[in-house]
Amino acid sequence: KFVATLVHIEDALSSSSTSALGQAEIKGVISAFVSLSNFLVVGQKVDASSALIEDGTVASLINGATVEVKGSVVAGVIRATRVELKRTTASSPQTPPPSGSASFEATGSVSSYVSLSSFKVSGVTIDASAAIFKDGTGADVQTGATVEVKGTLTAGGVKATSIEFKARAVAATPSPPAPPSPPSPPSAGTEFEVTATIGSFISVSSFQLSGTRIDASSATFERGTAADLRNGVLIEVKGLLANGIVKADRVRFQR
Repeated sequence: KFVATLVHIEDALSSSSTSALGQAEIKGVISAFVSLSNFLVVGQKVDASSALIEDGTVASLINGATVEVKGSVVAGVIRATRVELKRTTASSPQTPPPSGSASFEATGSVSSYVSLSSFKVSGVTIDASAAIFKDGTGADVQTGATVEVKGTLTAGGVKATSIEFKARAVAATPSPPAPPSPPSPPSAGTEFEVTATIGSFISVSSFQLSGTRIDASSATFERGTAADLRNGVLIEVKGLLANGIVKADRVRFQR
């Protein structure tokens, strides 16, 4: 039995879901030929109904014919864009590669995850139960993870020998920003100066600016008088903070 020696698939990542998950190129012997749109190469289903046939004709596609197929992977089927017939001659016979398996390499997003021994990349079923993991562990294999898979293609899928984790195709959802912390009042015994709108006004000795209590009973007033103090008025206060209360020595109205 003559099978492929190399299968290389590269996933075309996209933010939107598409049916075509990658580009593929395989070389091997046709088997299970039913029609131009339904035959196998290295156990991989191929649809060549829209393909360009090189070095042969459609009639040349029969069981036992050696071909090189290029196309895109759609739901696990290679939609061929080109099929090249590979011929052997009596003077230079072609030596078949070892039978039973073929090398496989693909980079893409994990989908249809069931377990470490059953998930898909580029529409191909992967068994990574015996794989070596790089830049991650088996626990990181989950739907949406971007991985590079290397292994052996068999009739049932790919037996992965190594899984390397790549950057994810979809960015993680950012955590909501934490609410801003309220401004800390200046420490006791320090000079205090603020320009703000009066709030929580009770009297000249009890009102607030930016959440800090103000006592202006001993203050000097500029551009106004104590009678002008009320909620909503914009003032500049200078004083000394003591025990959480600012003893204002100057109040200037901002008119």
